Amino acid sequence: FVNQNWTSPLTRFSTRRPLVVPRERALSMAFKSKKGKTGNASQYVTRNQAIKKLQLRLSEFRRLCILKGIHPRDPKKKTQGHHKTYYHVKDIAFLLHEPMLKKIREIAAHEKKIKRALAKKNRSLAKKISSRRPEYRLDHLVKERYPSLMDALRDLDDPLAMVHLFAVLPSDLTKGIPADRVQLSRRLALEWQAYVVASHTLRKSFVSVKGFYYQAEIKGQTVTWMVPHQVSQVLPPDVDFKVMMTFLEFYQSTLQFVMFSLYAEMGIQYPPNVDDAVDEAGILSIGNTAKMIEEVRRGEAGGVAVRKIQGKIQDLEREIQEMGHGRGEDDEGDDDQLPELDVGSDDDDDHDDNEGESESESGSDAISDSDSDDDPGDEDIPVHRASSPDHDEHEASGIVPSANATNPSLVGGAVDVADEESICSTLFDGIKFFLGREVPREQLSLVIQSFGGVVGWDGEGSPYEEGDARITHQVIDRPKPLVKHENRLFVQPQWVFDSTNARVLVNAAKYAPGITPPPHLSPFVQPEEDDHIPEYAKEIQELKDAAQRARLKAAGEAVEDEFLGRAQDENDAETRNQASLADMEQQHADELAKELADSGAVSKTKAGPTKRSRQKVDESLDDEAAMASHLMTRKVKRAYQKAMQEKAAKRAKSARLGSRATALKTK
Repeated sequence: FVNQNWTSPLTRFSTRRPLVVPRERALSMAFKSKKGKTGNASQYVTRNQAIKKLQLRLSEFRRLCILKGIHPRDPKKKTQGHHKTYYHVKDIAFLLHEPMLKKIREIAAHEKKIKRALAKKNRSLAKKISSRRPEYRLDHLVKERYPSLMDALRDLDDPLAMVHLFAVLPSDLTKGIPADRVQLSRRLALEWQAYVVASHTLRKSFVSVKGFYYQAEIKGQTVTWMVPHQVSQVLPPDVDFKVMMTFLEFYQSTLQFVMFSLYAEMGIQYPPNVDDAVDEAGILSIGNTAKMIEEVRRGEAGGVAVRKIQGKIQDLEREIQEMGHGRGEDDEGDDDQLPELDVGSDDDDDHDDNEGESESESGSDAISDSDSDDDPGDEDIPVHRASSPDHDEHEASGIVPSANATNPSLVGGAVDVADEESICSTLFDGIKFFLGREVPREQLSLVIQSFGGVVGWDGEGSPYEEGDARITHQVIDRPKPLVKHENRLFVQPQWVFDSTNARVLVNAAKYAPGITPPPHLSPFVQPEEDDHIPEYAKEIQELKDAAQRARLKAAGEAVEDEFLGRAQDENDAETRNQASLADMEQQHADELAKELADSGAVSKTKAGPTKRSRQKVDESLDDEAAMASHLMTRKVKRAYQKAMQEKAAKRAKSARLGSRATALKTK
């Protein structure tokens, strides 16, 4: 007998309720992310993956990344291995939309056609195809990477260093260095030097084994570059010059944009016309640099004259508008009383041009234009120029002497104390240099003319000869010549660099030919606390302080001469106030001395702090340092102890150098 209502225990426990899965979990299980689709694996790609995506060769991909400014990335988790180079996916997507990508592919196809023609030994066809190479420009890349002039000036260090490097390298087709790139680098280097000289923006210079280091301040931005020595350069075999040529191509385009903007602000046409100055070998020399600088200064003076005329016209128009607003309704019909707008005639333009040239000559003591007309109206123009019997003769020869020519001083010309640009531009004001054949003439010419001096040399294009009596300093790097010249100082090239860095004319006797000059101190290194300061640096600092006091004194005398009456009244009132204040201070001091004498503490105050009191102060300082160290964490304490150890080692090194210098000085 079987009960139909009976069920097995196993069957009863095996029947369970159906599993209910939430909707969110079900969706996540259905769309489960696969490996390599999220995280670093999806944000970064290797270089081979990027090349396959862009359909380029390795050299073409490297060139495109250099021009666009795309750099490799270093992800925290390298999914493809630690030995590979990674790029961000967005950077590669950015390259996909680059118009330069099409040009690179056209160039690659063009090279294949040339190779195919050469393989068939059809040289005429290969030559014909090579003459039709696709051309491209990098203007859009420069505008894209540097939207404004200030952005380009911030990154101008590398372009200038690269351009000056290739300006002294020889052209070598086997290394991939064409001659036209070298000539363009040379031209850009000289145009940059011409602008630095005309704008007086050079601030620092230093000579090292590698070359000449310069620093200029342009529109508030500090620009530093290096110029190699003028020696025969050997191209190393382990340097990839193709990569360097890609950088050079972009840097040259960037420099041309920057130079165009800077020259346009000065009212000068860019590029300057120096085609007539190129010699037979097609190379620009020191004479060409001087001609370019002279043209820049003429253009600057012309630009100033044009701006003055425009300013006068605007002032007249403003006066006419004010007069028109001030008249009543009864005078509306009376137009005969209005002054006529004088826009200037040809004679007035010549007069303004001469005025601009006179101001540029007086401000920088530069080479003037000998073809300028003598306008009788120039007598009313206030020009700060020294009057001498030989002024007409000097002006005819292109050299205008200043007040410092006959009475040189340590501080240069009269300048504004707070204006560093005026101090730098007039440091060599009135000084005539003559450079020997053995010195680096181009670099010395750049420094001297930037600081307001005039340069002559032995060769074509020099404004004066070696025997000229107006020469005040002759720069040579050999023993003193037997020919004696009166009123002339013979110095080594280091004197020019040290004087410009110190903003003061240092002692020329220490830089005489044939003797060891003082150490050449770098202006790019600023001494910190506990650093060893050389003795000559201390002497230079004393000279700088003396020059600063002299400038302040000259500025004070000028102000006193201008406001003599008002200053005298103020001085009398101040003297009376000081006298009354001094009486009150003396009375207070007498009362205090009397109280101290009564208490018997006069001797102790005169003796100063005793040894015991100093020891107590040191112990209190040590206690404070110990309490502070107890409050630090272990990590911060280790960093603090390391900093203290470095400071102690630095102090010991400074003391060791000081003792060594003292020992050498005693010998």
